[in-house]
Amino acid sequence: MVKQLLVFLLIFSPCLMTAQKEVKVQGCTGIWTVSDDITPRQAEENALMEARKEALRKAGVFEEVWSAFGQISENENNQFYEVYSQVNALAIGGMMNLTDKKVTNSWDPATQTLSKVVTISAVVKVDNQTDREFVLQVNGIETAYKNGSGLSFTVRPINRDAYITIFWFDDQGGSLVFPNEAESPRLFKADTDHPFPGNGLKYELSKTSRNRSFERINLLFVATRQNIPFTEKNVTFENVLKWVYSIPSHDRATAMQLLQITD
Repeated sequence: MVKQLLVFLLIFSPCLMTAQKEVKVQGCTGIWTVSDDITPRQAEENALMEARKEALRKAGVFEEVWSAFGQISENENNQFYEVYSQVNALAIGGMMNLTDKKVTNSWDPATQTLSKVVTISAVVKVDNQTDREFVLQVNGIETAYKNGSGLSFTVRPINRDAYITIFWFDDQGGSLVFPNEAESPRLFKADTDHPFPGNGLKYELSKTSRNRSFERINLLFVATRQNIPFTEKNVTFENVLKWVYSIPSHDRATAMQLLQITD
């Protein structure tokens, strides 16, 4: 059974850049509001993360990631930001050197709120080895499903034969949808639609929350040119990120699908 899913996050591979260029960016700003749950120090740290993401955008690093990230941000998922903080230390810092940082306060008299504003300049290392012709298409997923509905779709690797790995996440953790005990890893031919699920299986979407009329869902698809299995027993954000980072960017393609489960 495929349980309800939780939004996943950005995919980029700073750790294995084999050919890079350096891009200088300036005036990259991030803002975060201080609240009962967010201290001024935490707000400054979060604003710095936002400024770093803006620096990546300006440098042209993996533009396709940010539309998906926008969907994630709308959910204001604390677990996402917690993991992003870990990613920030592990990944962002490794691909970006700050050359200037300025922190200011912004007071909004209308809402009586204080925000931390961080503006940075940086040198961003940009990966030149991404295979732009290697794309993964996912088709057949609707925007909303009734509780208990079956989920089916097709995947289509473009221009490259590929192995496919599919993840989902919920509030209790995550799971590996494919491959699984009934479906072994295999090579999917390029430019061909491949239906899921296979082997007579059913992917059933179950909404467990009784306090909301719907739950936002996200599936993460990873295509790799080599068979690189995900071997961790615990499917967590951090473990999946580490696995993705271990794959050179020119050897993988990703896709994300957002949907909802409704009553």
